[in-house]
Amino acid sequence: MEKVKTKNLKKYFYVWGKVIKAVDGVDISINGGEIYALIGESGSGKSTLGKLILKLLEPDEGEIFFDGVNITNFTKEMMRPFRRKMQMIFQDPYTTFNPIYKIGTQIFEVVKFHKVVESSMVEDYVVQLMRILTLHPDILRKYPFLLSLYSLFPTFLLLLSLSLFFYPLTLLFSLPLHLSSLSFLSLLDPSFEKFS
Repeated sequence: MEKVKTKNLKKYFYVWGKVIKAVDGVDISINGGEIYALIGESGSGKSTLGKLILKLLEPDEGEIFFDGVNITNFTKEMMRPFRRKMQMIFQDPYTTFNPIYKIGTQIFEVVKFHKVVESSMVEDYVVQLMRILTLHPDILRKYPFLLSLYSLFPTFLLLLSLSLFFYPLTLLFSLPLHLSSLSFLSLLDPSFEKFS
């Protein structure tokens, strides 16, 4: 079954009197269990397309379907039940977190907000998933700016864990080419399979 589908999707930006056609008539269809790679040079609209699919941006034209439901005209309130099912990992991992709060504080709040588990179980749940992703829970006590001391790979795994907390049906990656291979999954604890 199609999990993600777009029809004639368009998003234009207007800068200094010029029209930038970031997404121009895109049709895609992604079935459950498929890995779909969209490859293009910087600025070609890949991340914009991802944001449109997740309704983080509103399209100028076209339609967006998720799990068979036309979500094109959904409001923020109508999208809320879908947010847990569709997650995106953005290209710049260091802008995902608010710099003035510790990483753990932000993750715990998101998990509580979406009521993934009981409030009393949130911390244990987060720590368990981080261990499955081979991340040390000490990172939860750090501020986001300290992520720059790590290589990009563990930072990417942290963002992956943030997405997997919700058992999403669809996970969109906006990644540099050297991280675009999903072979990193082989490095994970075998218990990761329960999230697949």
